[in-house]
Amino acid sequence: MTSKYSDGYRLECAARNELRENGYEVIRSAGSKGAADLIGFKPRESVFCQAKKSAGQMSPRDRERLIWLASMIGGTPLAARWEKTGNAARHVVFDELTGPGPKDHVIWSPDWALPEVGA
Repeated sequence: MTSKYSDGYRLECAARNELRENGYEVIRSAGSKGAADLIGFKPRESVFCQAKKSAGQMSPRDRERLIWLASMIGGTPLAARWEKTGNAARHVVFDELTGPGPKDHVIWSPDWALPEVGA
């Protein structure tokens, strides 16, 4: 049996690892009550990510706060969540937040990011 905390921690770590595998330097804000659980940087790009069971779990206020934070430096506001299809193992999915409502998001992939300088 897992606790909400341990499942949330696993999600944060999986999201962090996914971002790192795609070239981001990632800072995790452990036990954070702030706007972002993870902040990722790579050349010409930054992401601010909150790990939640679903993008709809964030309150409108929390979503607006994360969107505002990311917009201050031209970053991308993200929600990381688990997805499981059929018998496959669950994996991390990122949603880019586009507004304060629970349906205001689009799927985002770190693979869509700009290539690194000199690549």
